[in-house]
Amino acid sequence: MDFDTDVLIVGAGPVGTWLAAELAATGVGVRLLEARTERSTWSRGHTVQPRTLELLDTRGLSEPLLAAGRISDSWHFALGQTRLDFTGLPTRYPFVLLNPQVGTEELMERRLRELGGGVTRQCRVTGLRQYPDRVETEIETPAGPGRLTARYVVGCDGAHSTVRTAAGIPFTGTENITTTLSGDVVLEDPPPDGAPILSCEAGVLLTIPLPEGRHLVGVLDHATMHGTPPSPVPFAYLRAAVERVAGTDLGMRDPRRIATVGDAGKVADAYRAGRVLLAGDAAHMHYPMGGQGLNLGVQDAHNLAWRLAAVLRAGAADRVLDDYTAERRPVGAAVLADVRAQVALVTATGLDGFTLRRRFDTLLSEYPALNHDLTARLSQLGVRYGALDGSHDDDRLVGTRAPDLAFAPTPDGAGPRRLFETARPGRFALLDLTGGRLRADRAIAAAGLHELAGTASVTAEPDANPPMDQDLARSWSTVPAALIRPDGHTAWIGDDPGHAVDTLKSLLF
Repeated sequence: MDFDTDVLIVGAGPVGTWLAAELAATGVGVRLLEARTERSTWSRGHTVQPRTLELLDTRGLSEPLLAAGRISDSWHFALGQTRLDFTGLPTRYPFVLLNPQVGTEELMERRLRELGGGVTRQCRVTGLRQYPDRVETEIETPAGPGRLTARYVVGCDGAHSTVRTAAGIPFTGTENITTTLSGDVVLEDPPPDGAPILSCEAGVLLTIPLPEGRHLVGVLDHATMHGTPPSPVPFAYLRAAVERVAGTDLGMRDPRRIATVGDAGKVADAYRAGRVLLAGDAAHMHYPMGGQGLNLGVQDAHNLAWRLAAVLRAGAADRVLDDYTAERRPVGAAVLADVRAQVALVTATGLDGFTLRRRFDTLLSEYPALNHDLTARLSQLGVRYGALDGSHDDDRLVGTRAPDLAFAPTPDGAGPRRLFETARPGRFALLDLTGGRLRADRAIAAAGLHELAGTASVTAEPDANPPMDQDLARSWSTVPAALIRPDGHTAWIGDDPGHAVDTLKSLLF
């Protein structure tokens, strides 16, 4: 059977583009389709969370993104006045990065091109049919209808996913109840930098600085939030809503785009149906509270990419793809639950609602542990996939994301200086943290797994580690060896590389 590609990805937003780049880096054949003629100039998202910055760092892409964006060491919960404090997070990126989504997409697409890939635009998927060994996809192009055949299809085509519908995967949740207005505008009288959020009895207003002296304005006007705005939304309608909430229109002028945002929240019952998989908004949708959508989707793609590569390049067991749903769906559902709680706070009306928001602000201020817990959840640094090999249920590190540990220079100067430097697309990393006494390289070579896992013999240099709480630092300081998955999560901890090999085999075969 001839295939047009190994993996056909539908939707060239940040999720589909990142997945395509990760697969291309492993040598998997990939085609990325997009119905739009060109990349959108309108950014739906503007926030890059710490965990996503870490993933970009493992591919050498964090620095150009940081140079383009704006750092904020705090962020909001439910558009509240008391900020979540990111400065104590255990990462080299204890902040959120504000950068228009179009810039993040450009960076990812440039990496895809450097890897020999690209985007096929003006290509709309209209349906698909699955067979035991392939998926046949119906497409529409300017030249007319056609068909593409792939071993797997991944739907990254948004909340109204054609791929998800064609695969028959239920999308369960709630429809829109409230509507928020947003606009890309110039503000002659913007709020001070330290006060981008206004919450009052009339509603909530958010302003985010954009390049070229512009602002993104989002307003939840309690007077009109349950109505249906005109389509398209007139500029006067947005300005009136801002005036009702803020008492001023902030000198608003020169609108480039005005849009509506609903609070529908849904998650796919499964992220896989046979040879069709879902990632990003095709798998989960929620109100864009806290800037989590892009980050959640990119992390879906990072988890899925190594699984597809293992199945297609190394003959890994089919269940490896089932584990994608088992790991990522609970994360998506948890984000949706957190967002729903925030929406409930910001849509509570009148004096009672305003008082409730102020009370929650006080709790965030008076209880640092609550502030820290919500910050860890929002940053996605706290995601744990469980005891991955079934034999380390009591080890608090197994299943967690590995921090970017610092290593002392090797004698030849050629070794990695940070854990993130050992990360390669599609490959596990077995780290011998004793400096080579455990001979992890021999264990991998003897098992014939050198194409699946790299090794590094290193010694820790704790003084250069990223910030970590004392318990976490103490735990990693006693680790003799660790097996790190391609997505950066810890698969095994121990002192016998043979056990690491057994873990790797049990995960894949």
